[in-house]
Amino acid sequence: MRLRQTWLFYPLSWVLAGLLAWLSLQSPRTYDWTDQQQHQLAPKTVALLAEIKDPVHIMSFATPSVAVRDYIQTLINKFQVHKQNLTFEFINPELAPEKARSLNITREGELVIHYNHRIRHLSVIREANIIDRLVNMHQTQPHWIGYLSGHGERSPYSKAKADMSVLHQALKQLNIQAISLNLAHLSDIPDNVSVLLLASPAQAYAPAEIHKIQRYLNQGGHFLWLAEPAQTAPLKALASTLSLQFLPGQVIDLNSQRFKTQSTGKVPPTFCFIQDYVAPDVLKAQRMTLLPGAVSIQAEKTWRAVLSTDANSWTETSQIEGDIQYNAALGEIAGPLVLGVVKETASGQRMAVIGDGDFLSNRYIGHGSNLEIATQLIRWLMPEKTLALNNPIGPEHQLVLSNQTIALLAFSLFVFLPGVFVLMGLWIGWHRRRFA
Repeated sequence: MRLRQTWLFYPLSWVLAGLLAWLSLQSPRTYDWTDQQQHQLAPKTVALLAEIKDPVHIMSFATPSVAVRDYIQTLINKFQVHKQNLTFEFINPELAPEKARSLNITREGELVIHYNHRIRHLSVIREANIIDRLVNMHQTQPHWIGYLSGHGERSPYSKAKADMSVLHQALKQLNIQAISLNLAHLSDIPDNVSVLLLASPAQAYAPAEIHKIQRYLNQGGHFLWLAEPAQTAPLKALASTLSLQFLPGQVIDLNSQRFKTQSTGKVPPTFCFIQDYVAPDVLKAQRMTLLPGAVSIQAEKTWRAVLSTDANSWTETSQIEGDIQYNAALGEIAGPLVLGVVKETASGQRMAVIGDGDFLSNRYIGHGSNLEIATQLIRWLMPEKTLALNNPIGPEHQLVLSNQTIALLAFSLFVFLPGVFVLMGLWIGWHRRRFA
């Protein structure tokens, strides 16, 4: 009997080993047994990829030793399963420095996508970002953001620290162009403007200019307002027509005192650090968003909060100097405080108001997730027909565990299982000694 069992064991082991080897060579698209289909592209990505008929060539500038190469290769392989005319190559920037310099490569692993005689760069390499670039390169007509000008607003063309040229360059990668609009010289806002942007004006608008903005909004125009703690009377009137108001004072966030800067070592208490995103279907990021000097917003229920502080904050109405403290007697309001709201009407109109414009300025847009949040917000504001991915695809791999689950896993791995093995060993030893 023992000989027969041994004879069966080895052939079955060889068959099982061969089966596992064969499965390992198969396409992950054919056999994906993970719960969330992690080895496949999202159905939305596949549908969009089917519309992109022309050849695509992607280059990644990464040295052979970096670990990111494996991740990039695996991700590109998923795309190649559904698009046979997508070619891909790694380029070692150390062996091709001139090419890397001519393409202005700034990060390890950075992708350069060639499609339809267009070139786009991609530093944050995710499935959603790749298909987003391809969709926007596939579109022939640019989409326009109208930047209001003539009153000291932040400019999309200037490289000054307070202006927004970095955001403008990032949006150009999404086929979104900027147009400057001075309402004093226009009878109305052009029809081809997809989103109107009001970015921190330094001087007051004339009543006739406010009326043009209100007419644009009444006609269903999409709108982004980057506000500041000090608002002029015409802007307060505009806020009133939108059923919102700005609370007096500037927001103080005590969480800022946990951080340090390289220059002064201290972070101003007016720096608000957003790490919990209350509306992840609109704005969501892995890192914090920094708002350097914000004003809190109160809005009717038709608006929805997207950025807010925690309880360690308040609206400071006094001079911000020395040892400042919350004082309810002065009308100061304790957190949580809303710093950003959005609204979508039944007709499809989308509007957003953020209580700070500095976070999108050239000086601060590179901090934390500011740029990522900015592009998400503008994509959400765009009309449905202009951007295919208003709802970004989530991360390919994401495991979220509660503190209780982590504690249970730790107890199971480091206490329960070792205890079980010890008891089994003691029982086996006792059993052997008893029947020896």
